[in-house]
Amino acid sequence: MTEQHGHHGWQGQDPEQSGGYQPSGHPHPGYQQGGYQHGGYQHSGYPQGDYQHGGYQHSSSAPTGDYPFNEAARYADEQPLSPSEEQGWGVGIHLGGLFFSFIVPLVIWLIFRRRSRLIDDHGKTALNWELTLVGVYVVGSILFFISYFGMFAFILGADPGAGGVVAGGMALVWMMLLLAFMAVMTINVVLSILGSVAAYRRKKFKYWAIPFIR
Repeated sequence: MTEQHGHHGWQGQDPEQSGGYQPSGHPHPGYQQGGYQHGGYQHSGYPQGDYQHGGYQHSSSAPTGDYPFNEAARYADEQPLSPSEEQGWGVGIHLGGLFFSFIVPLVIWLIFRRRSRLIDDHGKTALNWELTLVGVYVVGSILFFISYFGMFAFILGADPGAGGVVAGGMALVWMMLLLAFMAVMTINVVLSILGSVAAYRRKKFKYWAIPFIR
């Protein structure tokens, strides 16, 4: 015979279930085997080899090279860059310097140098190289224009004998400076590409530069 209680509002139910409680043999709402839910968050253990934190996912298969990822530093005041971010900005440091001189390496280095040792190292070496190039270009340009205009000044104003010898020397210097400019520009392209590859592979790289920034 089914027992009915209109006053208490339950019919044929286990008293333990009347308060919305289910016995331990049944899954509780919100509870899943192998994990738990709380406040909309589901945790079932981190996947092997990977972890996710701060909006990015870091994989143990990412290249380490000379700059292994510092797991403890992620909880510092300034969250470190992820390996992929380090690689991207590292490549940008070198290629940006190739097209925009020291401006791009300087900006990237100032923004991210405290968040990545890779960016700090590559930013300083790229800045030193670009500043060295600026000095080379300034000095070379001065000598280039002196030799260029001096060559014509001696041709037009001096006597044919001495003027011709000096003008020939000036022309030789001008041609050598022109070839030197082309050589430096070629070296800059090659080294910038090598630096980009090193940054992508998370390797150290040094230019042949004056160490303005240490």
